[in-house]
Amino acid sequence: MREGDRVRPERVQFVKSCAAGPSPGLAERTVRPRLARLQAGASSGPVIRTSWRGWSILFGVVLFARHSVEVVTLAPSAGAIDMKLEVVTLPVSDVDRAKRFYQSLGWRLDADIVVGDAFRVVQLTPTHSGCSIAFGKGVTTDEAGSVQRLILAVYDIDTAREDLISRGIEVSEVFHLAGGRVPGPDPQGRSYQTYASFSDPDGNGWMLQEIKTRLPGREWED
Repeated sequence: MREGDRVRPERVQFVKSCAAGPSPGLAERTVRPRLARLQAGASSGPVIRTSWRGWSILFGVVLFARHSVEVVTLAPSAGAIDMKLEVVTLPVSDVDRAKRFYQSLGWRLDADIVVGDAFRVVQLTPTHSGCSIAFGKGVTTDEAGSVQRLILAVYDIDTAREDLISRGIEVSEVFHLAGGRVPGPDPQGRSYQTYASFSDPDGNGWMLQEIKTRLPGREWED
């Protein structure tokens, strides 16, 4: 095993257990640990990091003794290929009922495709969303109502909640998270912290999340 080698996760414990102390006769001296370079073509994953401790001179040559070996994992680099979440599939028991419900939210109907008796897919898109939902017959084997915590980002949660209620939708009171659901908006008015929830007729769960200002790094740059 050489510095810079890639290692499998199952070998991590073995590598750590093989770390050796300084060889006898070498003076104690800590040299700054250095991060091993990745092998050619590698951009992430476990790599070996070595620390060197001690030095000695033998026949005019400076010798170092390896003191420790550990494995670190580097974060993968950002992807270069655009991948945009397009559709989320929902399991429903009654396609027509689900279609009526989501249309009542004011969402755009994109498609309602029927092929024979065994296949039907309906697609709708929330207002100004880049991602759609789809449901139907023969499109998923998941249990109806089993999808939870589908998040809809809104700028003003009170306005969004009132709009849904005016459309006949049962929406929870506004709440924030502090070790669990706590009634009322986030006391500090922070983005990402204030919610309200509702469900479709099958029980698939949705949450409104108020986001006025996105955190740094949460938006892609060209």
